[in-house]
Amino acid sequence: MNRGGDAGDAGPDADAAPVDASNCYSPGQNLERVRDSAAVGCPCADPGVAVCRATGRYVGAGGSPTQSVPIGLICERGRWTAVEGGPCDGCWTPETPELAEATEFKNGCTCSPDRKDICVHTSMGEYAECRGGRYVDVGIAERPCPCSVDEHCGYGGRCVEQQCLFAACVVYGVRYAPGVAGIPDPSSCNTCSCNTDGTLSCTKKNCPRA
Repeated sequence: MNRGGDAGDAGPDADAAPVDASNCYSPGQNLERVRDSAAVGCPCADPGVAVCRATGRYVGAGGSPTQSVPIGLICERGRWTAVEGGPCDGCWTPETPELAEATEFKNGCTCSPDRKDICVHTSMGEYAECRGGRYVDVGIAERPCPCSVDEHCGYGGRCVEQQCLFAACVVYGVRYAPGVAGIPDPSSCNTCSCNTDGTLSCTKKNCPRA
C-alpha cells in the first residue's frame, strides 16, 4: 500500500468546515486554483503525507495565462494545504514519479550505473536510466511498465505482481487502487479503504455534528 494510513486513523479534522467537493483542491483536482486566496483544500486522511504536482495553466493577474509550475500539497489538520517548495524541492527518483513529472524530469537524483530502463509511472508512463551518475528521462514506455514497490505507482497507487493496479476509487479527485487505505470518507469524519469494485469500506465512528 502506497502512503495510505490505517483504516482506524484519525481521519479528516471533524471540526473543519464542510467544503464543496467539486471546488476544493487536492492532488487530483483543481490545482489551477491553489493560488486563489479563496481556494480551499479538500479533506484528507493521511496526516503528514506530501505530494508534488504541477498546477496546470491558470489565469493570473490581468487575465493572462501563466505557466504550469510545481506546487507542494501537504495533508495538515484534515485538509490539503498548498505550499511553495516542500515535496517539490530536491531531486526525483523512480520512487517519486509525481515529482519527476511536475518538474519535467529536470533534476534526477544520483544513482547506481547498473540501474537502467527503470519505469517511472507518470501520466505518460516513461522510463529512466542512470547516465553520468544521475537519473534521466529516456522517453515514453512502449511496453508494459513494471513496478517493484508501491511508491513506483505514485500517491494512491499499489504495486502487485510487478504491475500498478488500476485505480478503482476516486475521492476528491484522487485516484486510489484497491487495498489502499487512509482515504477520507466523503460524507463523515471516518476513513476508508478502496475495494476492487470501486466502493469504499469505512470506519463507523460517531462524528461530531457540524
